[in-house]
Amino acid sequence: MTTLSSQRAAQTATTRGAVEVSRAEPVPAMARVAWTVSRLALRTAVAASRPEIRVAPGRSPARLEWRVECSSEGATRGVLIARATAWLVDDSTGDGIALGPAREGVWLWDREGEEPLLHVEIVGAMICTLARRDGAWRTLYATTPLLSELGLAGGRYDVSPTA
Repeated sequence: MTTLSSQRAAQTATTRGAVEVSRAEPVPAMARVAWTVSRLALRTAVAASRPEIRVAPGRSPARLEWRVECSSEGATRGVLIARATAWLVDDSTGDGIALGPAREGVWLWDREGEEPLLHVEIVGAMICTLARRDGAWRTLYATTPLLSELGLAGGRYDVSPTA
């Protein structure tokens, strides 16, 4: 099912010169775009914004993570369908909880530069750019309103480089 927002993003992508994605292109089946957050800051924030979520005490940080899956179903002109789900992950145990249902958007393939790039846009949820380096995908840029939606105080939150 393609939503109106992913149709709009697909139209925008084709006007930006996205190219056809072939089966030989190294598109990841899934990418994880994650921000490391202080456990104390997260406990304080979700206690007010999402009281149903309990963040266990501890010293290790937690991760806010978008898990993005790519689907060639409905692919047109270099645009692939992306489905992303936000997760809160406890780094000490690896346990995680989904923060809501999957959202739909697009992967945009860009081969104009020296390195292949994938741009992911989940309208209103997350935008990121991934680059393929040394056989692995790396996050070059990412932004999400999820941090503020959870009530985390303003500031800088670094995104993990590994996708």
